Amino acid sequence: MGTTRTALAVTTLVFFWLPVFTILMVTGIFSAIGYSLGTVFLIVGIISSVGYIGALNYLRRISKHWYLGLPLAAALIAGTVSAFLAVSVIPNLTTPNVFPGPLITNSGTVALLSLAPCSLLLFIALSSVGERNDVITGTAVVTSLVSLVSVAMLVDMALSALNLSAQIMFRHPIGEGMMILYGMGTMIIGILFLMVVRRLPD
Repeated sequence: MGTTRTALAVTTLVFFWLPVFTILMVTGIFSAIGYSLGTVFLIVGIISSVGYIGALNYLRRISKHWYLGLPLAAALIAGTVSAFLAVSVIPNLTTPNVFPGPLITNSGTVALLSLAPCSLLLFIALSSVGERNDVITGTAVVTSLVSLVSVAMLVDMALSALNLSAQIMFRHPIGEGMMILYGMGTMIIGILFLMVVRRLPD
């Protein structure tokens, strides 16, 4: 595998945010207080962002629709920045539930939920690459299904932001359950993403 394809493969780390977070919490390697989901996303986000940015020139070379991969770059960078602010700013706030605490938290959540829809755009851009694109097509289908979960949660967040409280669907504990379901979906996307990378030309 070439260097640029390796960089693209490194990008998939962010899709495994849920198992990484779960392993760290269950094993007790890190405490839930000192190493929150924000810390986990900060680590995987930095690695994935660097890998993906390094692979953008490769994407430009192999796909004429490479620009569809830019939203994923934006989601990775936005999520990483939000995670950094979450672990560096929010703990120092006297009242974390007051601005800018909620803005930072919600921005990070939006970036996280945008991973699947933005990845779908990337797979669409890659669907015309090479002679056999069955793996990419299958990956796009799975990603679109996972995207339905994230889009539903994003719409719910928008309704909440507009103070349409009667229309909020994903309250506790349903919201946490949906996020776990989404995390399992992104993990599957990550695995399929690796399969796609193996099929890409040098």
